[in-house]
Amino acid sequence: MPEPGPHRPLGRKERPRLRPEMTGLDRALHLLSLSVVVGISVRVISVMPDIPDSIAVHFDASGEADGFGSKYLLWVMPGAALLMYVLLTVLQRFPHTYNYAWPITAANARVQYMLAMGLLSWMRLHTTLIMAYTGWVMADAADGTSGSLGIWFLPVALGTMALTLVAYLVLASRNRRPEEINVPG
Repeated sequence: MPEPGPHRPLGRKERPRLRPEMTGLDRALHLLSLSVVVGISVRVISVMPDIPDSIAVHFDASGEADGFGSKYLLWVMPGAALLMYVLLTVLQRFPHTYNYAWPITAANARVQYMLAMGLLSWMRLHTTLIMAYTGWVMADAADGTSGSLGIWFLPVALGTMALTLVAYLVLASRNRRPEEINVPG
């Protein structure tokens, strides 16, 4: 029999439809992500007239160009960054629909929603940065400036995303029953 009261796990349809306020950090991450999307778009616009018709569009595990295609494929990265930006921004509006590692209760819903929304803010920044950096390198390769993602790119990209997820899981775990947590002053 489910435990009564504010700690009873709620089904997805029973969850409160709260929309916690964005924190200052969430707003800053939101603006930074938008700036990244705008920045890579401006970079692509600036190089498009001066680049050859065929450019590097794929890079191997060590970051070296190993696939080539039309210069218009340069728009894939800003387009993908914009798409991820929009999708994650919209998704943040519906925290009651997410899958959570721990049951959502009336007592923990607000804090769990805030933590999940924060995770999406960080993931939005990560994904837009990854796509923008890849697009920037493609633009550099196209205009002859450089042309390598660098061997460090993949480990850093995956590592920072993994650290973000681990930090979220630790915070979410500590806040399963918020009134029992002693948060340092």
